[in-house]
Amino acid sequence: MTMMLGFQLCHAQTVNELFREFRGEENAACVELPWLPLRLLGLFVDDEAGQIVKLISSIRVLEVSDCSREVQDRLASKLQTLKMDDYEPLIVVKDDDNLVRMWGKMKDETIKELVVGVSGDGDAVLCHIKGRLSLDDLNFSMENNNVTLLSGK
Repeated sequence: MTMMLGFQLCHAQTVNELFREFRGEENAACVELPWLPLRLLGLFVDDEAGQIVKLISSIRVLEVSDCSREVQDRLASKLQTLKMDDYEPLIVVKDDDNLVRMWGKMKDETIKELVVGVSGDGDAVLCHIKGRLSLDDLNFSMENNNVTLLSGK
C-alpha cells in the first residue's frame, strides 16, 4: 500500500507542470499576462470589469483546441484527475462529457490563486489566475454552456 501511495505521489502533477508539459505541443496556445499589461487593460474596461482586473496580478491560459485529438484527450484526462493539494475545491460542474473544476489557494477569506480546468468534447483549457479575489468577486452565471463571471461589487 505504501508503494502504491508513493507511486501516485510521484505521478501527481501541479499546475506549473501541466503548463510546462503542454505548452510545447504543436499548435498549443499558452498566453501569460503579467501585472503591467493587466493594469493597462484595466484602464480600458468598464468600471465593474476594471475592479476585477485591479485585483489580478497575473493570468496564464493554456488552450489546446488546435492540437491533435491525442493531445486534447491527454490534457482533458489530466484535468479530470488533477490533484490540488494546497488548493481548496470551489466548484465542480459536470454536464454530459463536459467538466469544469475550480480550485482556490486561500489566505483567510482571500483567494490568492485560482485555477480553472475545463474539459470536454475533445477540448481542454487550463487557466491560472493570481491576485487577491474574494468569493464575492467570483459570482458567475452559466447559460447555454457559456460561463460569465460577474463582480459581486
